Amino acid sequence: MGNSSVENVPFVKGSGAQHERKPFEELTEEQRAILIPSQIFELKAKEPAFIFSRENLIAIKRYGDKVRQLPTPDQVSEIEVLPDLGLEAEDINAFFNNLRAHVATWDGIEDSCKRMGADLQIFAENLILDGVNLLKIIKSLDSWDSLPEDSAVLATLTLTAFESKTFNEGVDAHLAGITQDIADKLESIRQVKKLIDRFGDTITNNLVPTARSLLDNFKHHDAADRLKSIEDQLVQLDGDIKRKLDEYNGLVGAAFYGLVFGPLGLLVTGGIYGAQAETVRAEKNELIKQHEKLSVNKDVLLGGGVKEFEGIKAILNDMQFRLVDVSTATKNLEDVWVLLEAYATNSLIKVKRVSTQLELKQFAAGFERVITPWRDILGITKKLSELFNETLLGD
Repeated sequence: MGNSSVENVPFVKGSGAQHERKPFEELTEEQRAILIPSQIFELKAKEPAFIFSRENLIAIKRYGDKVRQLPTPDQVSEIEVLPDLGLEAEDINAFFNNLRAHVATWDGIEDSCKRMGADLQIFAENLILDGVNLLKIIKSLDSWDSLPEDSAVLATLTLTAFESKTFNEGVDAHLAGITQDIADKLESIRQVKKLIDRFGDTITNNLVPTARSLLDNFKHHDAADRLKSIEDQLVQLDGDIKRKLDEYNGLVGAAFYGLVFGPLGLLVTGGIYGAQAETVRAEKNELIKQHEKLSVNKDVLLGGGVKEFEGIKAILNDMQFRLVDVSTATKNLEDVWVLLEAYATNSLIKVKRVSTQLELKQFAAGFERVITPWRDILGITKKLSELFNETLLGD
């Protein structure tokens, strides 16, 4: 390697290899543990809840407010136009009760997210503190300060038996501890993801079909030509929105695969999931606005009584999109833990093969870069609390 510096070894700060852009599947465990948490945390810096953007969280809160303002069973029974529209008060009340039950599950999700944030904060603090202590142990070895800068020389200098023992024991104790901690945190994030997915599945598999079924009953009443035209347009928009949801889900649901990581960040433009996904999101928003406008026209034409159904259906359509974002962000956070776990497990094996001063310095440099990104999420508990409280105030 001639007179090259130790810092020129692949994937150590300043290396040419660091500047190579590689897709996720071509990164090593160490490269994944260094690059991905750093860039995921950086991307989420403007979204203090990590898995919820402020916009999505506010939308979910407003959905809850809308449901809590639905007519009571007695009020529904007093809507005289319902029988003329082919609707039964009993069916409507059952639908409204399902909506209320769905909204009631949100508190559990919010509490789980707050606990996850607290766990994340504690883990980051411990990882950094223990990591700093491990690096102190490594750098306290007699040969550390006297290490030459020539990597070719370093590769020929072996560690003493005492240094190898000290190094192995320190790494084993640290990494064995965090692997168990990671397993616990993975269980926590997976529980949050399960709750969020269940929240979204209820919308997709229950609430939206029920709303559609109730509104389909309008086909059987004597509607004017104008109403028929509005109905046809609403059906068309429902289909367009559903197709946009499928398209959006495909664009953002691929997690890390297909993205390219490098020192300048993720190769995406126009937003966290890329320009194409942001375009689809904008198109979806426009379709929903058209849907809402037609729903108002329909309600005026019918003399009232259906506004709640159409309004709720529009909200549910929008919620499906937002929960795709949330579910994907949760999966990305879960993958951060998985990648760190893979790095720790692999390092426990690799450390046994560290026998030269070059390998020791490479391990220390890589490990230091692995723990560095976790400094970016210190204070997550405070940010989470502020965000949830802010949206409670109706921002």
